[in-house]
Amino acid sequence: MIDWNVIITVRHDFDRAIGLLRKLGAIQRTGLFNVIVMRVPDVRDLLEQIIQLPTDQRFFATISHVVPITHKLWFATAEDFERQARDLVLAWAPQLAGKSFHVRMRRRGHKGELHGLEIERRLGGALFDELARRGSPGRFALDDPDAVIAIETLRDEAGLALWTRADLERYPFLRASIERGASREAPVAVHESAPSRARLAAASKVAAHSRTDHRASADDLVDLLGELAPLTLEKLLATGATIDEVAEAVSAIEDEDSFGEVHHAPSSPREAEVRAILEDLMFESFEERESESEIART
Repeated sequence: MIDWNVIITVRHDFDRAIGLLRKLGAIQRTGLFNVIVMRVPDVRDLLEQIIQLPTDQRFFATISHVVPITHKLWFATAEDFERQARDLVLAWAPQLAGKSFHVRMRRRGHKGELHGLEIERRLGGALFDELARRGSPGRFALDDPDAVIAIETLRDEAGLALWTRADLERYPFLRASIERGASREAPVAVHESAPSRARLAAASKVAAHSRTDHRASADDLVDLLGELAPLTLEKLLATGATIDEVAEAVSAIEDEDSFGEVHHAPSSPREAEVRAILEDLMFESFEERESESEIART
């Protein structure tokens, strides 16, 4: 495989995606569903090229996520990965002195060994400890942070990058690629927001301090998933799922929908119900957008 420094997920039409991406750099298939890697001379030049693409090219009608990385590592075990990732993250301490930030990780491979949310918390915690030791404490922020540390794994390889608020404001597609569970051209449903990694991380913090038999409340669900239609909220509450089970359902949908992972069985009947409700919601939204697109073309 090429020594990639960009990882891309394809929304649909793989052949068109390859044609678009070949104009921007060397590409290679990964063997994972809808995942392509690229090698470009300069990742910031790539971001500039993408932002300047003509709108009629409809790049993001085909491409779902574009995440460049600036540092690379290879690992054999989860412990090896976390040790190397920790060293890289701590090296950014001088740039994050007194800043607000959070860590985002996207895993492809090593299922059951690498747990993204746990690793995000541990790496972020190690960095907060290091900043405090240096006398320049940082702050955890999900909304509008000064910086985001993005981590992308692909089997036994991983890429990391530090992106500032200025970067994410200049390249909105980069923010969407890092922060959202699945970047789409429209929200999951009218008046409802797609479950985001930021919301998922926040809810998992609550879940970590709650009993596993604690049923998710309406407030818990809104914190996790964003604004929901009353009927959807009613259906989710009726499952009796815990916060943990809802978070697992969202995480599973993220993996299966956009990041090359194969489907796996829910851990409980309640999680299965939540997944079915959310998947139906996404399918309805997809059909609605397709209908709107067809009307626009006629």
